[in-house]
Amino acid sequence: MINHYILSLIVLTPLVGAAILALLPDKGKTMQWGALAVTLLTFLFTLHLPAWYHTGAVAGTFQFVQDTPWIAAPAIRYHLGVDALGI
Repeated sequence: MINHYILSLIVLTPLVGAAILALLPDKGKTMQWGALAVTLLTFLFTLHLPAWYHTGAVAGTFQFVQDTPWIAAPAIRYHLGVDALGI
């Protein structure tokens, strides 16, 4: 189930983390520890990709694909996928 959303998690985690960090008070090392936490969380999400990537798949095919309709007219879709080169 997470395979369908893992790429979105990898893309959106730094964006959400940056928004949260922008709201944190600038006291001591709060920003540095928060940035480290967001970076490590993103890294942990990326570890899922090589662990579940099927190397026997047909060359040139995408895995972990998420293809969702976003705007009906003019048919804009949210489409992510990764191939062997992207891994």
